[in-house]
Amino acid sequence: MSETRPLHVRLKDGENRECNLVIAGSPPWKILLTGVDLRPMEFKGDDLFKALCSLREALEKVGAQALCAGARPDVFPSGMARGMGGGRKAYITQIGFPALRTDLVDIFDYAPPEAVGSVIEQKVFHEEWADFFRR
Repeated sequence: MSETRPLHVRLKDGENRECNLVIAGSPPWKILLTGVDLRPMEFKGDDLFKALCSLREALEKVGAQALCAGARPDVFPSGMARGMGGGRKAYITQIGFPALRTDLVDIFDYAPPEAVGSVIEQKVFHEEWADFFRR
């Protein structure tokens, strides 16, 4: 069963637009974005976080950003969250500190423009966070 919920998108001109996001509730994992001045966009992935990253990359190509927790550089799902929960929940992380259960957020919840970053920024932050614990 799928769920429809709003997703705020910041467009190239700085305007914030509320769009609709249809989220698969079970595999195959996919999300469908409608409401931007583009054709409806569907993204698939091994989990919802991967599908969201694909959506974000497509938005980045046109100068737009998804305004959601899953677009924050300091947010990343654990392997268990991805495998057992489809990547719907992820941890807010801080370099030097382990992720705690209280740090879990829904990746589709709203995040303000100043809190989000690019997919690359998120990957770099996650690697820095993980490297701290590999020492």
